[in-house]
Amino acid sequence: MKRLVGLVLVLSLAPAGVAGADRVFNSGGGSHDCNKDGNVVINAGDAKYTITGACEKVSINGSSNTVTIESAKKLSVTGSENKVDVGASDKISISGSDNTVNWKKGLGADKPKVGSVGTGNKINQVK
Repeated sequence: MKRLVGLVLVLSLAPAGVAGADRVFNSGGGSHDCNKDGNVVINAGDAKYTITGACEKVSINGSSNTVTIESAKKLSVTGSENKVDVGASDKISISGSDNTVNWKKGLGADKPKVGSVGTGNKINQVK
C-alpha cells in the first residue's frame, strides 16, 4: 500500500506535457539535436530555439517564441504569437491565437495533416 501511495504521489508531481520528453526548455532559448534525443518540450516565452535532426515530437507551449525545426513527426503549438519554421512534418496542430507555422514538406506524404483551433493562426507551405 505504501508503494502505491508513493507512486501516485510521484506521478501527481510530474509536470503536465513533460512525461516522455527527452529535452525540456523552461526559459531562455537554446538548441537541441533530436538525433540524440527525439522528443522536445518548450515551455517558455519570448525566446529563440533551433532544433536539428529528426524529432519524434516537438511541443511548444508559450508565446512569442521563434523556433526553427529540421524535422518533426508531430508538431504541437499551444499559445500565441509563436513563429515556427519546420522543414518536414507528418502532423501539425495549433491551439491558440496568432501563431504561424511554415512547413516545407511532409514526411510520410506530400503534406502533413494539419489542424488549428483558435483565431488568427496560419499554417503555410513554403518553398
